[in-house]
Amino acid sequence: MATITQLFKMVTANDYETIEMLINSNNNSNIDFNCIKSGISLITKAIEVRSIECFNLLLESEKLTILQSNNLHVNGLSIAIDYFSISPNLSNKYFIDRLFEKNVFIDSVSVCNCMHNIYLFDIMFSKMDKTYKNIYSLFIYSIQKNHTIIMHKLFNYLNDTLDFYDTPEKRHTFNIDVFKSAILENNLLAIEHLYSIKTNLLCVIKTKNIPSLYYSLLISNHIIFNYIYSLYEQLDSIQINEINHIDKLNMLVNKENITPLYIKQIFKILSLPIKFNKLEDVIIQLYRIIYNNMIHYNNNNYVDQSNNIQLIMYMIFKTNQVKVNPYIKLVSSKYDLDAKRLHSITQCKNNTNNIYNTNKLFRKNKYILNHFGFIESEPMVEYYKSLFDNSDKNLYELEEKETIQELENNYNNIINEKTKPVKLKKTKKKLVIIPFDIII
Repeated sequence: MATITQLFKMVTANDYETIEMLINSNNNSNIDFNCIKSGISLITKAIEVRSIECFNLLLESEKLTILQSNNLHVNGLSIAIDYFSISPNLSNKYFIDRLFEKNVFIDSVSVCNCMHNIYLFDIMFSKMDKTYKNIYSLFIYSIQKNHTIIMHKLFNYLNDTLDFYDTPEKRHTFNIDVFKSAILENNLLAIEHLYSIKTNLLCVIKTKNIPSLYYSLLISNHIIFNYIYSLYEQLDSIQINEINHIDKLNMLVNKENITPLYIKQIFKILSLPIKFNKLEDVIIQLYRIIYNNMIHYNNNNYVDQSNNIQLIMYMIFKTNQVKVNPYIKLVSSKYDLDAKRLHSITQCKNNTNNIYNTNKLFRKNKYILNHFGFIESEPMVEYYKSLFDNSDKNLYELEEKETIQELENNYNNIINEKTKPVKLKKTKKKLVIIPFDIII
């Protein structure tokens, strides 16, 4: 009886005579030709050390089942692919061909690993089980790595003979999954092709329950957002408001880092003929974010972030869709807000200038709400007194006027910029369908 260590030594030395004797022996029932040592099998070892005679003998053994292992390092396919990728000569090709002859297990991972080699990819794809999961995995990888030729091939392969693609509903589901991946990876080429095959990109990303336009804003760069926005922009009021959850702006404002570009994109959304739902709640949400972020007051970015949030508040009020007085909903949060304000004042460590600027930041919220005709209820009147000291009343009137003027100027600057035609970045390559050249 040969031990595992002895078997590996035989294969390493290409001792095919002993291996053949063991295979043909009547007393080989206790010999495990599927054994694994240090994470690899005898087949893998034979390929690694180029023991071609041992490799062939093991492949023909009736007891060899390791080829159906889903571990590519065990069934030999991984190292065979690596060797052929480094040097695509006939010797390295031999090991791959022989593994294929014996129906070695092939999954999407192994096919993905071959995308850099069209020859290998075509062979392995032809032998891979064409399930939803496998095809989708290939799409994700090709989109991530921007393997344009492979994307061509995969798009071309999709047809109604596939059980996951044989009805309009199934096609839409699969295409939208690919669309989501393309947004995640900022792959405009894939998105353009999906649109060209009449995929409805004006949809809801179901896994996130969010309209594609909003998803692209939260996930992607401005190029992808602008492309999708250009499609939404073509819709009339009835069409756009039929999109599920399009009225829920709240999903876009709870963001840690709001940049000037993000503000401009929010403005574009607010410019669409969308009938938003409960915008007063969005105002409250933004209002609270400013207070909640006060813990980061010593961070220089905090003031800029708060100013950006207040500009979004201002833009939302400009839609004239805030129908309920936000002050009413602020009453229940008054004590919590005041506690956060006092905490921020404590952080100022008696620095008069910092205390003034902190309270000024909170006063701006009041200036914005009052500017649009909302009057604070009695509990909030009492609360706001704490934000003003005994300075000259004219000073605060001037401060309010300057605050609104600055917001209006910033708002008009965004309007003027939006009226400029947006030039979408052209993709360098057109997606030309390339048929599979399967080598069998």
